[in-house]
Amino acid sequence: MIIDTDELGEVALADLKKAQAKINKAIEDYATRKERAFADKVAALAKEEGIPLANALDILSKSRGGASKPSVAKYRHREDHSKTWTGRGKRPNWYEEFGEPVEQA
Repeated sequence: MIIDTDELGEVALADLKKAQAKINKAIEDYATRKERAFADKVAALAKEEGIPLANALDILSKSRGGASKPSVAKYRHREDHSKTWTGRGKRPNWYEEFGEPVEQA
């Protein structure tokens, strides 16, 4: 379906809002259909392999490793406690100013 956007300037605001609501609903419905189709494929594959769906989902979540946890700050600036460093990566300039040892966070 192609919409001629050149003619939209001639359409009343109320009609544009109605069209927008219908388009938003269509987008939501499309996403829901795609997600449902994907879920059905995953369920069918798990069944075909003889793996309970819950187990298949556990396997998938473990194999991806998940998101890593943010690093905890190990060092803190002596005067400005908002400046911290995890001890990973390049040392910040403020760390070099004080030299070791810097306060452990």
